[in-house]
Amino acid sequence: MMALSNSFRYPNIWEQRVQSRFIATIGRSGRSLSTYVLKRLQDAPVNYDPEFETFTYWDPTTVKRNYLLKLDKGDLLVFYAGLKPYENSVYDTALFLIGYFTIDRIIDFDKKKEQIPAYCEEFTNNAHVRRDNWYYKLVIATGDKKKSRLLDRAVKISERRPNKAGRLTYATSAEMEQYLGINCFIERSVPPRFIEGETHLDNLKKLLEDGEFERFS
Repeated sequence: MMALSNSFRYPNIWEQRVQSRFIATIGRSGRSLSTYVLKRLQDAPVNYDPEFETFTYWDPTTVKRNYLLKLDKGDLLVFYAGLKPYENSVYDTALFLIGYFTIDRIIDFDKKKEQIPAYCEEFTNNAHVRRDNWYYKLVIATGDKKKSRLLDRAVKISERRPNKAGRLTYATSAEMEQYLGINCFIERSVPPRFIEGETHLDNLKKLLEDGEFERFS
């Protein structure tokens, strides 16, 4: 994904089993999403997961599904992504908050097998439903449509630090460590990070609503 004029575009990852393609998909800037990806991917299929139109996120993998099952209605599920500059060198490549769901439902397909066809009809906007084959281990998180959104601007949360092996990788920035109470490497999204405590949760909500730190700083 790439940043543009203090904002960002959300083409997401590509995969072969869905119908939408970067070159035929218009982003919120009015440009084709193929503008923001490598040339070799411009005609590749798009996978929106999470998707921010009907607000669904699915995962069949053991670790993530188990964490999703811990969420309750009203909890915040916050998404971050790696972004890099588009046609400029003003901003750093870094990790940014890009959107969030206020949880409406958590659905475990293992316990709702008889309702799977109905769920597939309901959640046609999600890439997993569009696949030719998919897994009964899926857990779906849905967001309250009035309290979930893709951010207009991304919020930077990372800085580069050496890990135990001495390789530079992405960790929460010093500001975010103090502000959100998270102190860890975040280059990978597993395991998910939990923000707890009233002060840290209030700070997170401020970031998501209006941003207290300079974005793309």
